[in-house]
Amino acid sequence: MESTIEAGQTWRMRNKQTVTIDEVLADNGLTPVRVGEQYWQPNGRYWSNERAHSKDLIEQVK
Repeated sequence: MESTIEAGQTWRMRNKQTVTIDEVLADNGLTPVRVGEQYWQPNGRYWSNERAHSKDLIEQVK
């Protein structure tokens, strides 16, 4: 992932589904990127940097 994640952007996950970022929280620790009830790290990783997860954000949809 090369882009910065911002609210309103649409991203494709590793599992080919897309999500639109609701908000990026300034005070939510390691997982500030929110979509509904799900949270991601600022680098787009859903679970950890060591493991690929089906919900990792891999590409911004433009």
